[in-house]
Amino acid sequence: LVLDQNLQPINVPPFRKMIVGEGGQLMIEPLNGEPGATEILGLIGLVSAQDIQLKKDDDGEIRPVNAEIQPDQNVKIKQGYVEESNVNAIDELVASMGYQRSYELNLKLIKTASELDENTASLLRLPNG
Repeated sequence: LVLDQNLQPINVPPFRKMIVGEGGQLMIEPLNGEPGATEILGLIGLVSAQDIQLKKDDDGEIRPVNAEIQPDQNVKIKQGYVEESNVNAIDELVASMGYQRSYELNLKLIKTASELDENTASLLRLPNG
């Protein structure tokens, strides 16, 4: 979902290429247009969180705590960067497998200790009679 400077959705038709300018200009190369010819769709609404306290909501979105979001077209969009997750899925999967193995080993050790305790108790019981 792309929002314009009034924070309203921008309808993006099918395109060959999308270009986002440093100032938030949203342009596309339409599927039915000449190759290389661009069409301006609008200006992306940019906001600045400077001097605003933010928190991460349950849905994963970052929102201001006690303030309304106000458009700020003085913000510049860095070119050539892609927002990525700060979690490496492969590292987390490997760590998860390690945790699972550690859990299974600990469970096995607890069972073995319990069996040893039961066997020791049965040896120490005095015979009846």
